[in-house]
Amino acid sequence: MYKRLVNAGTISLASLAISQLIRFFSNLWLARLLMPEAFGLVAVVNMVLMGIALFSDIGLRQVIIQKDGDLTPEFLNTIWVVQILRGVGLFAIALAVAGILMWLQAMGAVTVNTYADPLLPFLVAGASLSSIFGGLASTKLDTNYRAMALGRAVGTDLFAQVCATGVMIAVALATKSPWALVLGGVTAALVRCVLSHSFLTGEKNALYFDKTIASNILRRGRWILLSSPLTFLELNGAVLLLGGLMDSASLGVYLIASLFVGVVQLISQNLASNVFFPGLCAAARIGTTDLRRVYLRYQLVADAIIVTLAGGLMGGGRAVIDLLFDHRYESAGGLLSSLAVGLVAVRYTVIEQLANAKGDFKLGPPTIFCRIAAMAIGIVAGHHYAGLQGAALGVAFSWFAGWPILLWYRSKSISSVWRSDAIAAVFLAGGYGLGILFAEIVNRFHLHLAR
Repeated sequence: MYKRLVNAGTISLASLAISQLIRFFSNLWLARLLMPEAFGLVAVVNMVLMGIALFSDIGLRQVIIQKDGDLTPEFLNTIWVVQILRGVGLFAIALAVAGILMWLQAMGAVTVNTYADPLLPFLVAGASLSSIFGGLASTKLDTNYRAMALGRAVGTDLFAQVCATGVMIAVALATKSPWALVLGGVTAALVRCVLSHSFLTGEKNALYFDKTIASNILRRGRWILLSSPLTFLELNGAVLLLGGLMDSASLGVYLIASLFVGVVQLISQNLASNVFFPGLCAAARIGTTDLRRVYLRYQLVADAIIVTLAGGLMGGGRAVIDLLFDHRYESAGGLLSSLAVGLVAVRYTVIEQLANAKGDFKLGPPTIFCRIAAMAIGIVAGHHYAGLQGAALGVAFSWFAGWPILLWYRSKSISSVWRSDAIAAVFLAGGYGLGILFAEIVNRFHLHLAR
């Protein structure tokens, strides 16, 4: 099993790196072909679709990966039908949102902002097709992750991304329209759907519905249904609050700093979803002893990557900004170092996946709620007493708000694991030292250029 864990982690991180490179270079090319307004419009479209999806997420993927025992065709096909119905529902809701936007525009309720663009409702309606294709995707995607057979699964996602990139560039060259970005997203969903049925190994899906199985799925997913809207608020709450407390220039500086923190969080989310959760589920099906061993290995991996990067950004955050941006963004360096403190809290995402692996999905809502409440208090109080720097510290410390719940759960589930916390301190110190070293190199480099 240990070999599978290593392979899964390696494949997951490699695919993430390749995906980000594809996105980076495609965005550079598309930025030359499209006007900035196109990216602004599609950002609104994506926010609408993400909000609808999160507010209706019942955790079908988590249910498949976490389920004890064998996955019967009846179970998988019932989930597939529920997934299709959800996809159709998301499509219908998105069309309703598009209709409401058109009505608001016709009534003159929106006239001078992004929502007033007459193309926006049509973009929302067009992008909603991805919900249909997402609902039709095979459950093989999830069963492959359950078995930690990530090779073909991540290959499917990467190939879909490459196809989407090709479509976006081709349409952008031909039309210079934001439809390029929307059609790219729909293409990715379509290709992923087709390959999930034809390329991946596993049980083929067929139309079948069992009321008892569906009832059990919905009952287990109710906590995820509650967690998902809270996750949406957690991800977007800082920008919403800060936007009301400061001008756009200050908010832009904050977003530059949060960009680098977001990369570390993305790595954490990728590992949690594709490696930690499936691996802990597999260990939980074997027994408590194996579960403890796998948890400790995953916590070590999380600390080696996340805590080391947190320490590095704490020590070298200012140097990163100085190296990559001009003097207008100089204050983002201090914000980055402050936000990096909060990344240490992300190490306990392994405990959250441990709870999910044991079927304790109800742990999610109170943990996320604590972080949201702490973030709101931290931002308002921090900004009042110390401006933007204080608000950044408020955001950082809010990520620790869920620790009491997580540590209590870990103490009930696994014994004698405090040594891993001491090891995390070593990674933090090492990362901080590397950050200081990086800052010194950057400072000498700048001094040499000045001379």
